[in-house]
Amino acid sequence: MQKVKKAAAQLDSRAAVSVLNNLKNNQIVIENYEIFCELYEKAIACEDCGLAPLFSDGSLIVKQKINDDCIDLIINFSVNFTEKGSVLADLECLRLDFFAQNGFSEDNTAPTIKAIENRQQQFRYIGKIKIEYSLDLDNIIEWENSLTSVLVRRGYANPIEYLNAQSDVEEIRANLKACVDLFKGVLICADYLLKHPEEKHKERHTRSHNGNNPSTKSFQKQTDSVQVISLNSLRFKTANKKIANVLKSKKIHRIAEGWSVRGHYRHYKSGKVIFIESFEKGKNRSQASQKKTKYQL
Repeated sequence: MQKVKKAAAQLDSRAAVSVLNNLKNNQIVIENYEIFCELYEKAIACEDCGLAPLFSDGSLIVKQKINDDCIDLIINFSVNFTEKGSVLADLECLRLDFFAQNGFSEDNTAPTIKAIENRQQQFRYIGKIKIEYSLDLDNIIEWENSLTSVLVRRGYANPIEYLNAQSDVEEIRANLKACVDLFKGVLICADYLLKHPEEKHKERHTRSHNGNNPSTKSFQKQTDSVQVISLNSLRFKTANKKIANVLKSKKIHRIAEGWSVRGHYRHYKSGKVIFIESFEKGKNRSQASQKKTKYQL
């Protein structure tokens, strides 16, 4: 297994650099993890809880500070709705650990890339995940990382089964679960903010202006159309005017044309209580039954 890990470590460095080099123009940054968790608890308590993928592709960046250390999680993603209303997502995930220093800057990844190439940066390439999200159950369709790639090349028919027998499988599971859960949490929180605009707490961002510096002019042309909207610990960065307007709007918006409403109890003034089973709403609601499957690493 040591030879496999050594070969995988080389692939990890290349993959980590690739993730940083391919950060998307659409970005969602969790700037305060504790506030995000509070927002998530509010969102999942709502009867109309749903999933709202704002961007067809983008990068999710999670910044978590623990004492003087920083843990940054980067997820490059692409998403689309399925015919049955679930969300199909492709994720590529990287974890960066910074000890007694600030985390990386998404606006200047060069120092972090250089540190990875010089083996001076602690990181974990978590891998690529293909997953189908629904409110009730998530189904991981495919998962691969550098270890599975090396095992496949060496003739292992079932690399996942092989990894299950290794001592560090719990760390792999924990990192995988963190990525899957965090991305779904962002989808749920985005849906909540769009449906409950009264809960939006905006923060202003000021842009520095230095018209006398010619070196900034070309950069300014590229970023003039990019908008940054900060809501409840989530910072959205996009050049998509439609999405930016939706995020800033004080009206209710829905991303999906069909959505599921979870089962819930309805209380009447007479004291009568009935249970409303889950059902679908929206003009393009699907009547197809959802297949629920589980994935085990």
